[in-house]
Amino acid sequence: MTDRMQARLVFFLLFAAVIMWNVYRSGRKKDLKENAGTIIMPVHLMMVIIVCTAAVITSEMTLRSFGILRQDLGTEYYLWMMTVVITAGIYWSVLVLLKKHLRSTYTAYTCTLLWLMPNFLFFTMYRWAAPVPLAVITIPSGFTKTIFYIWAAGFLAVSAYYLITHFIVRRKMMSGIREPDEKTKALWKETLHETRADNVKCKLAVSPALKSPLTIGIFNFTMVLLLPEKEYTEEELRMIFRHELVHLIRGDSKSKLSIAFFTAMNWFNPFMYPAMKHMSEDMELSCDEIVTAEYDREKRRKYAELILNNTAETKGFTTCLSASAEGLRYRLHEIIHQTKRKQGWLTAGLLCICLMYANGIVTFSENRGTLKEYLPEKYLPAEVSVFDGTMTHYTCVNPEGLYEQLSSMPVATVPFGMDEHDAGREYTVVRLKNENSEYISLTFIRNTVQIWNMTDDSEEGIYNIQMNTKGLTDQFMGYLIPAE
Repeated sequence: MTDRMQARLVFFLLFAAVIMWNVYRSGRKKDLKENAGTIIMPVHLMMVIIVCTAAVITSEMTLRSFGILRQDLGTEYYLWMMTVVITAGIYWSVLVLLKKHLRSTYTAYTCTLLWLMPNFLFFTMYRWAAPVPLAVITIPSGFTKTIFYIWAAGFLAVSAYYLITHFIVRRKMMSGIREPDEKTKALWKETLHETRADNVKCKLAVSPALKSPLTIGIFNFTMVLLLPEKEYTEEELRMIFRHELVHLIRGDSKSKLSIAFFTAMNWFNPFMYPAMKHMSEDMELSCDEIVTAEYDREKRRKYAELILNNTAETKGFTTCLSASAEGLRYRLHEIIHQTKRKQGWLTAGLLCICLMYANGIVTFSENRGTLKEYLPEKYLPAEVSVFDGTMTHYTCVNPEGLYEQLSSMPVATVPFGMDEHDAGREYTVVRLKNENSEYISLTFIRNTVQIWNMTDDSEEGIYNIQMNTKGLTDQFMGYLIPAE
């Protein structure tokens, strides 16, 4: 196993371990804050990744514009972005189809985390994390940027819709708000103290525009817990506060922002919109699990009645006590009966690894032609090394013939990187030299060839071979003799 493969494995195992630990410890703590504090998805991390990715693209494109770097990184990242988007879209489509099975088998917390897992795919948007593809889908030359612009227009339109809707809803809900009475404020502070959540900073207010309690806001300094103009008993207020506290501690509004971001990225996928809806439902179910963990049956019944009497539709990045009448029957049944389900920590970890490894197995390419188009002029094969468990060296006795065979190979550019021995199995290296004894090498691994300039130790390009590569090395043997 090569250094690159080991790095990818360790990297993916690390993320899987974090997910498995979060799932394993979910529901095991008696304390509400410790239980709710199992963060489902750190959206701040997602934002950092996006910013870093943008910085990498900008800097490398600048370097290439000055001729310091040679490949068209812009197109490469467009193609890789397409790969990430398609992988995530397929994943969510499968999850939508398996929704009933997942809910009947695993806890609501685990189901919520599964919806959010593709956030980790951003970590694979770097060349060192990309695998050697098993298949390449070729896009006609020149269409990549056109497709990207169409996708970007849809992404911006859907993103703008979600953001504008959020701000319109926030403005409407915040219109005419007032401070609650002293008794309610005292009860809120008491609940914060009881749950050891005194560090939670969230304004408490009453809004005439509401039918159900909710928390609205994306950032900590914009968070507001809003109550409708209703009379609640002290017990009901405690239930409401505990419910919203779970959302606040866990940062669920940020998780909703992250899933909205991916929905915008997959705006063309019809499965994404029900996926976003199901994630919100599972998030509320997981919140109910935590709030009612220590309730007896009678208190769970009262909690269910509170949910039933406060049903309301909401939009924007909010966490609502009872967000939708649809699916309410299932939610009330779960609150009262609390069906025992698996945590599924091992399943979540394995799914994380499979998802990250699957990303890039099938990728896209814009440029398709023959290897001759990518080989420098006046270079002819001189030496060949074959590794099939042991390294064997050969000398080329018919450079023109081998060059003709090499240059006629159909290839396509692919957005990924690899080491010389990336597959860790069989590979063949063909070294070509010119009249000045300057060398380039062609490394053949599975269905891929990497061109490397050995003079200045720089990569010229990586290409997918668009033909059956079985027995390819054997075809070279007619032009070779064992080296002395």
